[in-house]
Amino acid sequence: MKISTKLGLILVVSLAPWAPAQPLDPRSQGAPVPAPEAALPPELHYVSTFSADGRWALLTSATGRLVTDDLNGALDVFLLELTTGDFTLASVRDAGSSGNGASIAGAMSADASWVVFQSRATNLVFNDTNGTWDVFARDLKAGATLLVSATANGAVSQWLSTGPLISADGRYVLFRSWARDLASGPLLPRENLYRHDLVERRTECVSSGLPGSLGTVLGVSHGLMTSDGQAVALVLSTVQGTVYRDELVWRDLTTGRAARLAEQLPANLTGVPVNGRSVLAVCGKGRSVVFRSELGLGSAGGYALSWYGVEQA
Repeated sequence: MKISTKLGLILVVSLAPWAPAQPLDPRSQGAPVPAPEAALPPELHYVSTFSADGRWALLTSATGRLVTDDLNGALDVFLLELTTGDFTLASVRDAGSSGNGASIAGAMSADASWVVFQSRATNLVFNDTNGTWDVFARDLKAGATLLVSATANGAVSQWLSTGPLISADGRYVLFRSWARDLASGPLLPRENLYRHDLVERRTECVSSGLPGSLGTVLGVSHGLMTSDGQAVALVLSTVQGTVYRDELVWRDLTTGRAARLAEQLPANLTGVPVNGRSVLAVCGKGRSVVFRSELGLGSAGGYALSWYGVEQA
């Protein structure tokens, strides 16, 4: 793998600090909602993604009026067919009944036959007893719900898993987890990034095999996957001495090679992704990575959207 030194400056973003996130509605945490509040607008709707052909939208909603069988009074995941206006409840058990806790949309396959999401529901699969967020995949053609964040023997993991993404063909699911029992091999002290193969029902840790120049890596704060599921971009929380910083790493899962992108930055950029969601997109089957960098402008500061061209060696 080679990282080209050509970098395009796309946009300079505001010099003002980032606004803090708004408090979550209690429904997003699965908390009980009084009946009058649950029945009246305004209602929460979060669009997660659209399909490439513009036919489908994946969204999270707290309303119970999109379909007739959404009775839990919490956030649920829906697939909307934009040509017909029909909604399908995706955060359900095999039989199609809604979960007993909040669910948040993640992503869908290119043909919208697979939807991945995170959920605090305990009844989507048998024996979900860890009491926290898990990652699930819903096969809409087969009408089956699968636990993605599972151990090698199919049991629920010991800790929370979040942020699922899925490859275009619906085979690979990428997610973050604090659990220590999802895959063998060395793990980071905090969150790790995992890729689950829905065909082989196998999970591997992809936040390993990192460049040695990173210092001490504490965990993964964000990650994205190429459309074919064969490469990932990771934002890593690291520490060198007393200096804490986020680092952006590109890893080819086919060859196992990894590159620290900060080593290729020109002098006018510091090379530090400024927060845990600095990787904005991977494009062209992974040939480019769009990310946010801190401009080297002294006390003035500032941010820019930049890209790297990634060439497979």
